[in-house]
Amino acid sequence: MLVRSITAHVVAVELSMGGDHITVVAFYFPPSLAQSCLVRELEGVCDSLSNRFLLLAGDANTRSTLWGPAVQDHRHHDEGGPLIDFILAMNLYIRNDSASPPTFETDRGQSWIDITMSSQPLVPRKGKWEVSRTLLSDHNFITFSLTGSSSATNVSGPFRLGFR
Repeated sequence: MLVRSITAHVVAVELSMGGDHITVVAFYFPPSLAQSCLVRELEGVCDSLSNRFLLLAGDANTRSTLWGPAVQDHRHHDEGGPLIDFILAMNLYIRNDSASPPTFETDRGQSWIDITMSSQPLVPRKGKWEVSRTLLSDHNFITFSLTGSSSATNVSGPFRLGFR
């Protein structure tokens, strides 16, 4: 593992296994900050990376039917726009299953605010993506995997990184 970038809300590491090199970008968008600023931070990190095999996973604190069921976004000033614009501009593939259990649950409600995405070269390698309920956190565990590679190895890992 090689650390490629660390900012206040984004971490990028390159993982290598056999002949495979994938850059994993983890991010956290605090609900107290403007999404447009956080997306610019994420975009800056992604622009600095040379690897075209990108896997992005994070707590976006934003709802969208692109990665969850139809639920009004609580961040009316953002409406998911800056993040969706970024996803479209980067031509990212969303790996979430909108029929999954919520990624975030408390006694006050539930939502689908965590997102996993990849660059187009990783689309054919989509493996499992699933949410498992837990009592250990208000975020449920998300696990995902990639299938195949140039050396026929599998890469998998837990989604949730400890940013808080």
